[in-house]
Amino acid sequence: MKPTSTSKELEQLAVRIHKLIEPTGATVTWDEHISDPDTGSSRQIDGIIERDGKIIHIECRDHKDPQDVMWIEELIGRRESLQADDIIAVSLSGFGQPALAKAKAKGIVTRTLSEMTDAEIETWGKSAKLVTNYLEISELEFQLIVSYAQSGLVTGWPKLRLSDSNVSPEFLILQELTQNAEGSLYFDRDTNLTAKIQLPALMIDGASVVECQVRVRGRKRQEKEEVLGLWNYHGLEPLVDTEAVVSKYGSGLTEIIQKNDKATMMLDLSSINPPKSCFLLTRQVDFGRVVKAHIDTVGAPYRLETTIDTTIDVKAALP
Repeated sequence: MKPTSTSKELEQLAVRIHKLIEPTGATVTWDEHISDPDTGSSRQIDGIIERDGKIIHIECRDHKDPQDVMWIEELIGRRESLQADDIIAVSLSGFGQPALAKAKAKGIVTRTLSEMTDAEIETWGKSAKLVTNYLEISELEFQLIVSYAQSGLVTGWPKLRLSDSNVSPEFLILQELTQNAEGSLYFDRDTNLTAKIQLPALMIDGASVVECQVRVRGRKRQEKEEVLGLWNYHGLEPLVDTEAVVSKYGSGLTEIIQKNDKATMMLDLSSINPPKSCFLLTRQVDFGRVVKAHIDTVGAPYRLETTIDTTIDVKAALP
């Protein structure tokens, strides 16, 4: 089935793909009209997906040239204005690199259509397996040193933050601590990991952290999941020899984009819920053959991925 030359047929094709691939219980509607929450006027949406309590809008463009940043910025505003949880931008002509960069930064999912039949889409089900490795944490301790002059700013319930960013400092600290630690972890017993982490903008309440020593005790944990459903459009620029498949698993928006024997995994971390007291280490994908893979992220990659009980010990440096 070749992508068609009219905007309405493009919308119908994108909606039909999602009807084939969305999980049981999801509703996919073409050419929907909703009430603007601010003005009450009727607003037209190319397609709407309702699943797991989320509302996802599909917006399509059938233009000759690749889509630019202006359309992505328009969709960012449209998502907020119409109170959608997510927006999928579908373009027949692809996207320029600035548009892709803006979409990635702001959580707009981009798709470029390629030629596939309904039968091909339906036969792709469960084509890959996802293996996720976690650090299951039993103890997490921060030993922090602040200046004597600022020690009075630390409260009885201290909280870590970065003075120049809203990024979770706990996430960045654990990410650095575990970056090359997977080989020293075991499934059947706990291991201690310690490191001195340098984050110049690290604060504890209102006090600047002079030194940060971190200790984690935990073990390796592995979760295995089958990939469900596939899309026949992808986030790369369209090529004549492209054979691309996009997979998703569970109820999230995690996707695997395959092009021949290469693959790009795009992870929407805002939709991933790790097991209790676990921190993501690595993900591996079994395609049933050897592929070269690159992992990328969309959404909110810098948040702490799970709630972990933490001990914070603060000491004041002598003047």
